[in-house]
Amino acid sequence: MERKNTSIELYVIEQVKKRRTALNIVPRTLSIRIGLEESFVGLVENPKNGTKYNFNHLNEIAKVLKCSVSDFFPVPHLPENCIAEYKILHPRPKK
Repeated sequence: MERKNTSIELYVIEQVKKRRTALNIVPRTLSIRIGLEESFVGLVENPKNGTKYNFNHLNEIAKVLKCSVSDFFPVPHLPENCIAEYKILHPRPKK
């Protein structure tokens, strides 16, 4: 399976999923409660898809899941070089 997200993106997605499932909230319900298309959270959680959360999404998700936005991030950080990962996963076209 081809990876489309960096380690930090995958970490955040997994943290949201853990909190969501602990509260017995299905992806469709979370999507609706944050004001997006019903399929959005499911797309983000699908590892074959490159869809990811942005800070706006995370802020609204934190409200629904009754936590802090910072709860979705590692402390103090991940050891991987996520910029290098991003460049590999999303190469710029040569001019």
